[in-house]
Amino acid sequence: GRAVAAEKYWEAIQLLEPAIGRVEGKVRQNGRILLARAYMKNPNWVKQGEELLLAVLQDDPKHLEAYLLLGNLYRSGGLRSRAVSMFRKVLDLKPDHEEALAQLDGLTPEQPESGPGGGFIKKIFGRS
Repeated sequence: GRAVAAEKYWEAIQLLEPAIGRVEGKVRQNGRILLARAYMKNPNWVKQGEELLLAVLQDDPKHLEAYLLLGNLYRSGGLRSRAVSMFRKVLDLKPDHEEALAQLDGLTPEQPESGPGGGFIKKIFGRS
């Protein structure tokens, strides 16, 4: 089950890491996305996955899949505002993107997260 899946991701990383340095353009971008996906399967490698996706966006600021993966990464890490920002970027590029719309809908609360009377102030002064 999980051990086999983890082993496959490890193999993928071993194959992709050296290959990415030898290719350019779209092939390189696709390789980085695959490698980032593999990194994201292991909690110890999430940071490498994030760095790779940010590098993809540096080379191609309109890379929809990189924004989507970062949104998912930030959401699962509890970084709500970062996740919202990434899903909004997806929607800037493709306004009818179903997954981004659904994720954003699940992340956007009725009330703002911070601001006057927001969560942080309530924690300090207790709930009224």
